[in-house]
Amino acid sequence: GVLAVAEADAAEPMEEVERLLTERAAAREARDWQRADAIREQLGRMDILVEDTADGQRWRRPAEVSRV
Repeated sequence: GVLAVAEADAAEPMEEVERLLTERAAAREARDWQRADAIREQLGRMDILVEDTADGQRWRRPAEVSRV
C-alpha cells in the first residue's frame, strides 16, 4: 500500500511536466516566445532542463546531465 501511494505521488508531477512541455511546444509553434520562455523558467523551478533541438524539445533533470 505504501508503494502505491508513493507511485501515485510521483505520477502527479510528471503529468504536470508533460502538460507544461506540451503547452510550451504549442507556444513555440505560435511563435509566442515570451510564453515559451516563461514555461521554460517554470519547468526550471521544477528542476527540469529543457533544450531545443532540430528535432524538437528535449528535457531532463540537471542531475542526469552530471551523471553522463
